Amino acid sequence: MIGDDNIQLDTALLELMADRGLRSLEALDEVFSIQAEVFHLRGQLLRASKRYGDAIAWLQRSIDLDSKNLEAYLGLGWCYKRLGQVDLAIEALEHALDIPDETGIVQYNLACYWALVSHIKLAVEYLSRALEIDPHYRSMLASEPDFDTIRNQPDFLALTAITA
Repeated sequence: MIGDDNIQLDTALLELMADRGLRSLEALDEVFSIQAEVFHLRGQLLRASKRYGDAIAWLQRSIDLDSKNLEAYLGLGWCYKRLGQVDLAIEALEHALDIPDETGIVQYNLACYWALVSHIKLAVEYLSRALEIDPHYRSMLASEPDFDTIRNQPDFLALTAITA
């Protein structure tokens, strides 16, 4: 039957197109991955140059292409903090909480940022998590100026065993 031949030809053509399409998309994935890394590096260089506003745009573009880039979120938070936009720094790092982080750096930075806005409960909660993940953060507490606003609070003192 002529119809069966057409169906077989259509199926073979579709399979060929699907294979080529998938290879093309895989190549695009690699391009987007490279582009995300380029945007991330540009953002980090701008951050290092203290061009925080410029860095934010590039870091966000990187995150838009690779939503699992922990360092991009950390850089974004860093920049927002230095621009006095601590609420946006907190928001950026809260998005990073779902990304695997064996260092506790996201929790530590969130503790710092929540302390800056004098939200004692959340600052202590995130600091507790950071210390559970990596106790070395304890050695940084005495010299961390971000905790100055809550340093004498009972919950902070109880967690850190730092006396006033």
